[in-house]
Amino acid sequence: MSRHAGEAILDFADREKLLVVSHDVNTMPAAGYARLSAGKSFPGLLMIQQTLPIGPVIDDLVLIWCSTDIEEWKDLVVFVPLA
Repeated sequence: MSRHAGEAILDFADREKLLVVSHDVNTMPAAGYARLSAGKSFPGLLMIQQTLPIGPVIDDLVLIWCSTDIEEWKDLVVFVPLA
């Protein structure tokens, strides 16, 4: 994915107030940090390595969805699993 595509995804997520979940651990964090450097915001970015077992990842995503509000993730790039 190009950096431009990452910026477009974060623009869309910001407009729609959506938390982004991605396994593109190279491009997406860079796009998030570039946005912050440019003074722009985004709802949050959860990064998941593609090689991780899906079960623990799903458990963490469900936990995040059930126990937090989107405002808590604003402008954060976080790698999942959390533990």
